[in-house]
Amino acid sequence: MSELTEKFENLRHRLKVDGLTAHHGLSGEVPYFILDYRPQDELYVRDEINQIVNGGPYGERQMNIKLFNLFDMMMDTLNEFGYTEIIYQFEMLLY
Repeated sequence: MSELTEKFENLRHRLKVDGLTAHHGLSGEVPYFILDYRPQDELYVRDEINQIVNGGPYGERQMNIKLFNLFDMMMDTLNEFGYTEIIYQFEMLLY
């Protein structure tokens, strides 16, 4: 089993046993899960995330899972402030 598959299995397990929703050790914050992965795993990750978001319920609790794509959010911010071209030029200097 790949490391990425293990991460998704761990997430599913935590959702089923209310590990993400029980708020243990949190000061009332909303729990979250951040996943880093290699670009070549993008299609696999999208499929797994869609299955999790649309696949509930998990355990006895009804959950409203919200998906936030940090990459999209960052790109929107860069575009809004006009930094996209500057970042692109900087990346071209690195490669």
